[in-house]
Amino acid sequence: MPVIRGPVRASTLTKEKRDEMFAILQGELAGAAPSNGKAVWEAPLIFEIPLERLDGPSDRIDVIVVWNAFEDIRSEERSALILDAYGDRADMIVQALGATREEAMEQYLLPYRILPMEQRADLDSTESGKAMLDEGGFLIGNRVLLYYPNRKMADVAIERLFKKAPNARWALGEDIAR
Repeated sequence: MPVIRGPVRASTLTKEKRDEMFAILQGELAGAAPSNGKAVWEAPLIFEIPLERLDGPSDRIDVIVVWNAFEDIRSEERSALILDAYGDRADMIVQALGATREEAMEQYLLPYRILPMEQRADLDSTESGKAMLDEGGFLIGNRVLLYYPNRKMADVAIERLFKKAPNARWALGEDIAR
């Protein structure tokens, strides 16, 4: 079989930029609001995916960080930054993956999508839109999008959404690779 290689990306991660991104990631992991004045949907979305073993539960996780600040940064630098931000807890991470939102969609890293059943142009200002933003949704134009890496995480999120917006109706969709 031939080896098919994509284009090599040169990194633009300076020490100052790395330090800034590191501080934002650490703040997110500590539960702090983004300190750079950006809205919640512009902050890194961190998914900690528990790994299951045949002999029982595991304390090991995969981590996916979806953040547009990763644009033009090489994959290994993204992973190293994520592991560094976890500090003492980095040894529990099996795989650390950083992607922009566009990359996450292209690579089907977040195949489960939660959809509100209402059809309003200004969804971001409705109860359900605000609840979706609180859950880690992000705005594209005037639409709030909310994605998850696995079905279990999406199901739990829907339960939280019903509590936050009890009058809303929700649907779960799965994006299928073509």
